Amino acid sequence: MHEALVAVLFAMLHVVGPGYARSRDARLIVEAVADVVEDDAEAAANLPPDEAKAFAPITSSYAEDAALQLYWAVRESSLNLTITGDGGKSRGAWQLQLPAGTSSAHAQARAWRKLLRVGAKRCPVAASIMWGDCEVELSTDEAATSKSAALRRQAKARALLLRAMAMGVVRTADAR
Repeated sequence: MHEALVAVLFAMLHVVGPGYARSRDARLIVEAVADVVEDDAEAAANLPPDEAKAFAPITSSYAEDAALQLYWAVRESSLNLTITGDGGKSRGAWQLQLPAGTSSAHAQARAWRKLLRVGAKRCPVAASIMWGDCEVELSTDEAATSKSAALRRQAKARALLLRAMAMGVVRTADAR
């Protein structure tokens, strides 16, 4: 699954813009996303059903989880692991306001996925938690609330994933 997921994530980056796949931290971020998502898939496959639920896909599939996470890094940092934003409060590829934002690609990816799981428990749209709350008002041009912004990003990530898979890089079943 790993090679197939990495291939489809790089294809997705080419759909977003060819420069993203060649960016300095692209390989590290793609590998980290694939690894943390695959860790969850492996855990879910090796646990009893009641315990496996904690590692189930957060969106409709593990591939879509990976696409959302990668697209988030594109939007938040243009795939830069060391960038600082929000007046120094947010750091890393996913602009985390956590110590993990200054850590390795894998630590950042794990922290973002963990936060997404918190959002899945608390919010109707898991990714809305990335703005601090399920329905916070945003002061950006992106959306009126964190929920609507998260829904748009999730839809965009899904569309990019489908376009990347349609490019024939891998079969859909291989990237699950």
